[in-house]
Amino acid sequence: MTYKKLKDYFLLRLLMGCLVLFFTSCSYKRTIMIKLDPSFHKQNIQVDLIGVNKQTLAILNDMSYEQYWDDYDKRGVNKDEIELRFCGYDETLIKTVETNNNIWQIWDGDTITYIFIAVDAPFMEQKLVWKVFLPLTSYTFYNFWSNRKVYININKNGLKLKE
Repeated sequence: MTYKKLKDYFLLRLLMGCLVLFFTSCSYKRTIMIKLDPSFHKQNIQVDLIGVNKQTLAILNDMSYEQYWDDYDKRGVNKDEIELRFCGYDETLIKTVETNNNIWQIWDGDTITYIFIAVDAPFMEQKLVWKVFLPLTSYTFYNFWSNRKVYININKNGLKLKE
């Protein structure tokens, strides 16, 4: 092999390797920040975050507020979910699920495609937005530097997802 062919071969392999890195998934992990409106800081509010697949997503999407929380009382907390509580005596207005939380060992796989986020609060009686679905988008080299934080605001209008 001549020097030019060897050089071309090396450059081609290098380019192919870079393309593989560019399009290869890194992780689904994102920091999820739940922020409570200050006007609700004296109320007891529960937020569930559950890793779900497409089948479970369809079931939860069709579920009403009452159905979900009645079922929750029967089943309790599963290994694929996190329960966050804002308590009336607690002054905390922000709860965070960091990317180093152990739950990501369960959520960061091929079967979990969404994080289902539900809120149980006294003001939800008004049939506001009480659930949202956060799609888990894998990060590749080309979108790795995008914002890896997700903000969930709980206010008088219910839940609002901001990526």
